[in-house]
Amino acid sequence: MKKNLIYFSIFFFLLFFLAVNTKPALKMAESTKALPQVFFINQVRGEECCSKGIFENLKIQVEVFIKNKIPAFFAVRYDALTNKKYVDYLKQSIINNPTIIYPALMIEITPNLAKDAGIKYKDKENDWFEAQNAFTIGYLPEERKKLVDFLFKKFFMNFGYYPNLTSAWMIDTNTLNYINEKYGVKVHQITREQKGTDSYTLFGGPPHYPYPASLKWLFIPDYQRKNAPLIVRQTVADPFHNFEDKTNAFTSQSNDYANDGKTFDYFIDLVYQALFNQPEKQTGFALLGLENSMDLKFQEEYLKQIDYIASLKKDDRIIFPDINLLKTFWLDKKITVYYGKDLVNNVDKFVYWITTEKFRLRLFIDNRQPFVSDLRVYEKNLIDPYFKKPAKREGRWFIPKKEYTNIYGKISLPTIDDRNSLIINFDDQQKFIFKYKDEKGKAIIFEDKFGKMTNMLIWAYSLLSVIIVSLLSLLGIFTLGINEKKLQKIIIYFVSFSAGALLGDVFIHLIPEVFKNETTIYTSVYFLLGILVSFLIEKIIYWRENHSSSILGNKIKHFVSIILFGDGVHNFIDGLAIGASFLISVPVGIATSLAVILHEIPHEIGDFAALIHGGLSRKQALFYNFVSGLTAILGTLFALVLSQYIAGVNNFLIPFAAANLIYIAGTNLIPELHKETQLIKSLIQIFTFILGIAIMYGLLLVG
Repeated sequence: MKKNLIYFSIFFFLLFFLAVNTKPALKMAESTKALPQVFFINQVRGEECCSKGIFENLKIQVEVFIKNKIPAFFAVRYDALTNKKYVDYLKQSIINNPTIIYPALMIEITPNLAKDAGIKYKDKENDWFEAQNAFTIGYLPEERKKLVDFLFKKFFMNFGYYPNLTSAWMIDTNTLNYINEKYGVKVHQITREQKGTDSYTLFGGPPHYPYPASLKWLFIPDYQRKNAPLIVRQTVADPFHNFEDKTNAFTSQSNDYANDGKTFDYFIDLVYQALFNQPEKQTGFALLGLENSMDLKFQEEYLKQIDYIASLKKDDRIIFPDINLLKTFWLDKKITVYYGKDLVNNVDKFVYWITTEKFRLRLFIDNRQPFVSDLRVYEKNLIDPYFKKPAKREGRWFIPKKEYTNIYGKISLPTIDDRNSLIINFDDQQKFIFKYKDEKGKAIIFEDKFGKMTNMLIWAYSLLSVIIVSLLSLLGIFTLGINEKKLQKIIIYFVSFSAGALLGDVFIHLIPEVFKNETTIYTSVYFLLGILVSFLIEKIIYWRENHSSSILGNKIKHFVSIILFGDGVHNFIDGLAIGASFLISVPVGIATSLAVILHEIPHEIGDFAALIHGGLSRKQALFYNFVSGLTAILGTLFALVLSQYIAGVNNFLIPFAAANLIYIAGTNLIPELHKETQLIKSLIQIFTFILGIAIMYGLLLVG
């Protein structure tokens, strides 16, 4: 018995080792979907004026990116481009670290830039931050062209090539189109959604994810435009609190949240949510960065942020896309959903920002009741207000708000055109279903569960189900008064019923969950690994059964111990399947639990009879069978605990568990059915087999 306990322990830790060490493969499987993306853009100001930059802050930033081998862009303002110390340092850093440090251009207009370009600066130096002074939107079209031509020429003189990324909190659309066509700018960064900060307002555009700029207004997405520059938005804005906020306190930027008294924990919660807690079909994204003009305390906070991102990089949980990957990936994402809960007050409220090529919708969930709190429609007649005319003091990009209708349980929004409509349904399973038609009339469905089960509920459902499964080991006591031949006649139909239920659960519930995400060769490896582990376990059991009797001469004792060992491992894998299934959803968990219960009934009765046949008393057989049944609870706990430490562990557990269930049905149950050759009994077996599959399908319809 002790040796079999050792074998089981070895099996347990082998499984743990496989799960942990396949983590990079797990991530590779997810990466085709793809892995969450992190993108760094830092602004480098010189020392002319206008929020003067600090050279030491630049050095600190560059060094930490090099240390962590994290790629980052440094958007250089004109006064830094004309400062030899800044330029020489950046050029040397780029030469030494060509895949880490990338130069970019910050299009923020200073008095000296205006003067050197032959343009009259709009106002006093003290008012440099106002939109009419700092951004191209404050200048006439011919002045804008002179400014950027001069600026790009200066960049080329320093670095020998033109930048493919630019940064300016606002830029007029004409100028962006110009630098995209003439200088090959692929990505431009604007600021986040805000109202009135530093005299400029941006409200109503795509709130978080990158998008292709429209030809007439870069604040509107256009997925039909070829070679459109990609727009990215500064920082990670809090999807719940940043809406119509005027305090600048709800973003990932260190000075924003720190000035409001929030701690580094807020940053972690916000960025983790943006990367890993988005809907199933939505790839996470975070754009981070900081100006070198910010105080040292904010720089130190920013260094902590970079180290946190480095820890995610070390665990292979994120990727850092280059310019080309960033652009090609997001140009194809015509629907994005940005989810967020109340990270400050921890109440049961959360939001979805749903953005399409036609509109932006804010769906607010309060106490499980959904309603639309904001709708902006991207109409074709909307044009950048500064397309030709300059801004006067304030900059204002504002998409008009549209009326909408709220109906609890179903939200119907106005049809935007004949081919484009949106319906959001909320069914009894708290599933959020978003249906939308694209430009070609193709229906797109975006599903997510909102009000997701808490970990406590997942654990409660899983453990309750697996305890019921474990209690089945006591079923043998109820068979003592039944004639053995009659019992065999009844059990064989349970065997066919459970074989159908197991295969039905695998092919109707589990495998579709595997293929909801894009799969790779690793998915096949996990299936094969499940079959291989089951095969090895049975091989060890049969080897022990034959080998131990000749060596030890105690056939009965080893017969009993082999049964208990095999049953314990078998139950552990059953528990693993139950835990992994409840991590998907309650209906899938219930279906798997039912399938396991159905095949455990004849299995446990058979084990009980075999233990008595092996020489144990009824009480002993009942006790040891119950103990081996408890390993199912260990399997479920293993799956639940592992899910807390390894993101996406179900990408491994589900195919692994499904393969084990297929193996049980194919090698243990179905061969028993072939022993029956009488026509009537065979037909009954076929009927019960199909009934098992039908019940699994019925659970799918109900769930």
